[in-house]
Amino acid sequence: RNSTKDFVRFLCISLGSLAEIETQLEIAIQLNYTDSIKTGNLRNVNSIQIEMKQLRNLNNSLKNKL
Repeated sequence: RNSTKDFVRFLCISLGSLAEIETQLEIAIQLNYTDSIKTGNLRNVNSIQIEMKQLRNLNNSLKNKL
């Protein structure tokens, strides 16, 4: 976007979307809708958590500059 403030807002939206995906994947695993070992879904949950940490760090860094 045109400003850091807008970008920070979109980072927050992205974090919310990642949290939704993580929740849905964890529910699918718990309800046995998917085989977590065969499909690598546990690895996907870990990847989501890593991505969320990176986005939070970027978000915090940018907020500190505002």
